[in-house]
Amino acid sequence: ETKKSDSGGYFFVSQLHHVYVGLLVYTLLMTGMFLSRASNYIPAGISIVALIYAVVSYRAFMNDFEWESLPWEEIAPDAEGNDYVPEDSGETYVQPELAKDLAEVLSGGRAE
Repeated sequence: ETKKSDSGGYFFVSQLHHVYVGLLVYTLLMTGMFLSRASNYIPAGISIVALIYAVVSYRAFMNDFEWESLPWEEIAPDAEGNDYVPEDSGETYVQPELAKDLAEVLSGGRAE
């Protein structure tokens, strides 16, 4: 199997962008429906407040959400200010259920 690039972050952010646009279109549509069909302006007012909140949260998502690069300078140092460097312990994990099957394969198919 060939190695593939990780493009999941870009597609996830693109999907969130589409969800926000859909939310804005839906809220605009419902505001128009409330303005044309409701007997007073209270439902439309609530809908306009929801529209304002959706626009503000969409702008915050587009401007403040850091997804292309992580802020390592904020999360990497430990309490003393030293950079965190993970150490390799050399240990590996083997799932117990698979170790039993591996022993059977290595023994030529004979169950132990």
